[in-house]
Amino acid sequence: MKNIDLAPLYEATEKHHIIDSWRDSVLSAFDSPEEHANKKLVAAKQSFTRMMMSSKNNGSTDYQLWAINTALGLKVTRGYSAQAIGKQH
Repeated sequence: MKNIDLAPLYEATEKHHIIDSWRDSVLSAFDSPEEHANKKLVAAKQSFTRMMMSSKNNGSTDYQLWAINTALGLKVTRGYSAQAIGKQH
């Protein structure tokens, strides 16, 4: 199994304050905000890893950016900024 560099994913979570957003969006009476954010981060890491290991990965920066934005539920807008999309957090 190929090792996937998760640093770009973590940098994006910090840049866009994703963890804080996930903490603030707790919808379950059973999860604390921290547990909810941790579950979302684990799911994002798994999704990012799958995409980076895909045979469709051409090794480009654009593919990596797409994988990060998809895993984190971000939508790339003009000017290369990103915003959260309406996915359930």
